[in-house]
Amino acid sequence: MDAENKFSLKNLTPALLLILFSSVYLGYMYFRPAESVQQVAVLFSPEQTFQKNIEALDTMDARLVRIGYWDNLLIVDFGKEILTTDIQIPSAVLLLDAVATGSCFFTET
Repeated sequence: MDAENKFSLKNLTPALLLILFSSVYLGYMYFRPAESVQQVAVLFSPEQTFQKNIEALDTMDARLVRIGYWDNLLIVDFGKEILTTDIQIPSAVLLLDAVATGSCFFTET
C-alpha cells in the first residue's frame, strides 16, 4: 500500500507545481507596474538603511510619498509620467504598482 501512495503523490506533483507557479505569476501580474507611471512602489533590500534608500531615490529625482509597513518599501513620485523601463534606482530589488501595493502593504496614516 505504501507503493500506491507514493505513486499517486508522484502523479500529483506536476499539478501541484502548476498551481504554485500559476499563483505566483498571477500575483506578479497583479502587483507589477504599468508601462508608464508617475508613482511606483519600490522595494529595497531589508539590510539597507533608510538613509541609503533615500539617497538611491535622489539619483532619479524621485520624491518620497510614504513609507510602507516596512522601512524598505517606499511609494515614490517622479513628478511626471515615466516609462518603467527608464526607472533605474540603484539597489532597488523590485518595482511594484503603487495602488495595488499601497492597498495591501501600507498602514493608514
